[in-house]
Amino acid sequence: MTFEEEDPRPQLNVRLDEELMEQLDTLSDSTGVTKTEVVRAAVKERLPERMSEDHSVPSDENLRETYLWLLENSRPDGTIEAALAKNELAQFHGKSEELVKKTRLRPLQRRGWTSVRNATIKVHEETGRPQRGESE
Repeated sequence: MTFEEEDPRPQLNVRLDEELMEQLDTLSDSTGVTKTEVVRAAVKERLPERMSEDHSVPSDENLRETYLWLLENSRPDGTIEAALAKNELAQFHGKSEELVKKTRLRPLQRRGWTSVRNATIKVHEETGRPQRGESE
């Protein structure tokens, strides 16, 4: 007689709308990934956005890392010279400045986490981030 050791991790039970459950079943069946793993991956992706009560952060790990670096290294007014940021981030990530600009800085700007004016990057926190169509 063998006994399986109980998983010591905390467990969460949820109720889903029928339509959402059908979508989860379909995704699980089509990918071969268990429903538990699908839900776990979704939570891991979305939860970091809500890490702080003061502001959210990008859900993408690479963008989040760059955004947090910019927050830590910007002046009290949330600004940092673009050339300095690009150079320092290239060293921090071990990438070329052009790659950092293309894969980290531009996506943050397109998604509203930063803006660039007069060769200066402005880092926006959730409460101060301009919405689409608004100016600073």
